[in-house]
Amino acid sequence: GYTADAKALLFKIDDILSQYESDSYFSLLSNVYEHFLALNKQQKTISLTYVEKQLQALPEGASPLTKETLSLFFELIDIYKNREEKQDYLVFLGIYLGTQSYTIAKKTSALLDEIWKENEQKAKIIIDNVHQKRRWLLLASFAIIITILFLLYMIVGDFGKKIHQISTALLGLTRGNKSHIYLPVDRKDEIGDLSRAYQIFEKHLMDLAHMSERLSAQNQMMQTVFDTMRDGLSVFNAEAKLVSWNLKYSELIGLDETSIKKNIALNDIEERLQKKQVKNISTLGKKVDFEKTTAKRLYQNVSFEKHYPNGQIIEIRSSPMEGGGFVTLYLDRTSRRALEYKYQQAQRLEAIGTMTNGIAHDFNNFLAVIYGNVELMLEDKEIKTVFSDKLLQIKRMCLLAQEQIEQLLVFSRKESPKTVLVDVNQMITDIYHIMKPLLKEKQITLKLCLYPQSLFIKASMSEIESAILNLISNSQKAIKEKGEILLITSYQKKNVEISVKDDGIGMDDETLKHIFEPFYSQQINDIQGTGLGLSMVYGAVKRAEGDITVYSQKGKGCLMTLSFPCHENPDEYKGASRMKSDVFPSYVESKVVLLVDDDADIRAVLSQQLQRLGYIILEAENGRKAINYLKQSDEIDLVISDIMMPEVDGLEVAQYMIKKNDKIPFILLSAHNAESLPAYQALSVKPPFMRKPWKIEDLQKMIESLCHPS
Repeated sequence: GYTADAKALLFKIDDILSQYESDSYFSLLSNVYEHFLALNKQQKTISLTYVEKQLQALPEGASPLTKETLSLFFELIDIYKNREEKQDYLVFLGIYLGTQSYTIAKKTSALLDEIWKENEQKAKIIIDNVHQKRRWLLLASFAIIITILFLLYMIVGDFGKKIHQISTALLGLTRGNKSHIYLPVDRKDEIGDLSRAYQIFEKHLMDLAHMSERLSAQNQMMQTVFDTMRDGLSVFNAEAKLVSWNLKYSELIGLDETSIKKNIALNDIEERLQKKQVKNISTLGKKVDFEKTTAKRLYQNVSFEKHYPNGQIIEIRSSPMEGGGFVTLYLDRTSRRALEYKYQQAQRLEAIGTMTNGIAHDFNNFLAVIYGNVELMLEDKEIKTVFSDKLLQIKRMCLLAQEQIEQLLVFSRKESPKTVLVDVNQMITDIYHIMKPLLKEKQITLKLCLYPQSLFIKASMSEIESAILNLISNSQKAIKEKGEILLITSYQKKNVEISVKDDGIGMDDETLKHIFEPFYSQQINDIQGTGLGLSMVYGAVKRAEGDITVYSQKGKGCLMTLSFPCHENPDEYKGASRMKSDVFPSYVESKVVLLVDDDADIRAVLSQQLQRLGYIILEAENGRKAINYLKQSDEIDLVISDIMMPEVDGLEVAQYMIKKNDKIPFILLSAHNAESLPAYQALSVKPPFMRKPWKIEDLQKMIESLCHPS
């Protein structure tokens, strides 16, 4: 039908226009499309000739939008012209049939009058003749009259019956009676013409009825779509008064259905929203002048947002209509903005992670220089006697700084903590010896209670050490004046437990609910926290497949217990405690060590340490120079190289060494985890590496295990 064809063309035009919103002819073509859409819904009438002239005035080659839509609009105009011509023809046919019916009825009436008059005259003549004739003619005359009357009845009665039948059918058809009747269409007289005209009229009337039914169904479908749209839609007239809207409009705009009425002014709606603290914000984030914006909506496309106190964001898209008024679409952008914000936050975190990864290398180099010089100073008996506590505190701070860097790298997902088998008793003993003199200065007694047998867990030693130190630090801050902190190791149900108990001010139930949240520790009991604080402790314990429990009451101290699965194979333990005292071997076989690092301070510290251990040092400030040394000399017994260096890095030096002579021991120094580097994984022989800052005893053990394997 006409409506289905027009709807199909309108859908095609809508698809094309939705792809070219930025086109210079978009506004005109969009207005023409809205007029035809309204015409299709029988909401208004337009001049097809005027629209056709407007479209013909557009240059066909102006843009892809113009070229693709003009032909569709002209097809649409032809459809509506055909429909108007068909409707005019049906109107004309109805008038014509009515006129013909009236004329035939009038002629029939006149013909009957004439026939009756002629019959009366003939009857009178016959009667006169009968009276004039003899009596014997009376019977014959009577028979003739009867015959004539019968013939007249047959002729006039049949004609009148057919006319009555056609008139009745026309009347029933106009009243909606669609029952079919038989008409003498084969007759060659006026009755036949009238019957054939009736059949044509009936056919066109039935087509018009079917078209009306289809239009009604289409209108009902469009109304259903209008009411069930996920977005809000409203139509305001030229006076900015509400004409039409869907159910979603009142929901998104933030007003109940009783407040939305037909012909309500847009300013009245806005006043009610202003009372609810709704703000109008442009897409650039600036405040919108609502009155000026309303005026613009009558002649141009306008977009802005409404920000609600509950955080909801509604995007407003308004387009003017030809003849006045504007249509507005309301889109809920709350979830989308939340996703955009999360994406921006993720980008910021990624940038922080990248920056942290870059800073960590240089920062660990600084720590390596400080830590190495402190260890060298501790070898001097005079200095050690006077400044032993201070130097140990500097060492501890260096180690804590290194752990913080490692935690930041783990937190930014740049590095994963390395898991080893940890001797819990030894680790806690080392922490005890370092922290005891420091706490003693603050009138806090540190006590130690160890399980009688060795206990082993698999975890990142640096993370667990940092977690214990963090708990001791929190306990220290919870003790106002004098107090006691107890370090306990125990074995319970195949689990190793490490407990830190204090007699500080304790925590209430509300605080206990939030202590593992990041940055919440800054507010605990008005004590300055450590930022990531217990959240990092919690993360370290969980990564070691452990658990943490807290018992505390206000004014009665606190007990924090870390529980880990117990590992009973100490042979897997590949690292000594990170906090052992400084003990150097009395004898080292003289060997030539090639030391490669682009940082002169690192080379200086490491060179002094190795020289005091009896090694002969050969220095190279870059990888290229190191490879030259290796090409020229076969007397190098060991290579210690930094990984991150300009031009030729430590991994390229290692690769050269593997190809030349993989029997020469090679140690990598790195501020990061070398195992996570793809170039390290690609090496056929993977040399061991040591993190900066290093402990000289750990480095010495690694050298001995490589040069003197048991």
